[in-house]
Amino acid sequence: ETYVYFALHRQPECSADTQGHEYGDQLHAIERLRFLLPQHIKIVVKENPKQSCYDRTSSFFERIGALPNVSWVPADTNTNALSVKAKVVATVSGVAGWEAIKLGTPTIIFGVTWYASMPGVFKYHDHIDIEKIAAFQINKEDLEKSISYLFSKAHEGNIDKMYFKQVENFDKNHS
Repeated sequence: ETYVYFALHRQPECSADTQGHEYGDQLHAIERLRFLLPQHIKIVVKENPKQSCYDRTSSFFERIGALPNVSWVPADTNTNALSVKAKVVATVSGVAGWEAIKLGTPTIIFGVTWYASMPGVFKYHDHIDIEKIAAFQINKEDLEKSISYLFSKAHEGNIDKMYFKQVENFDKNHS
């Protein structure tokens, strides 16, 4: 099956609602993608496993149901398996895109994300060429260089106390 894997964000969440800009309504991103793709390419949508049903309206599901050649997979479906077999992975700004490029699958982002400058990541626009993106080969060495460069500019730190115990010898007074 030829498909684009679209990983939904949990909502409300900053990565979709704030960093998604006009695509904070993730369904708008799926609709744009469906409009752009040839009909023979399916869109496979996976709900975020942490999403609770009360945060999505019935109209959200009705709009998805009205789109041709768009289908759901269960929330517990293995993301890596979906990403590896996908022609392209699409997300507003979520970690699924990061995971996909590490697996060698090109990614389309609709919002703003920290990994946007990495090889294999393409920002959505109305004239994006899916076939060209799908044909893009992610060079592992180039990806590693990009990751190293980005992390060399990052500052060490811990921004959330729930992670304090995961950092060896962490001292909150010296971070």
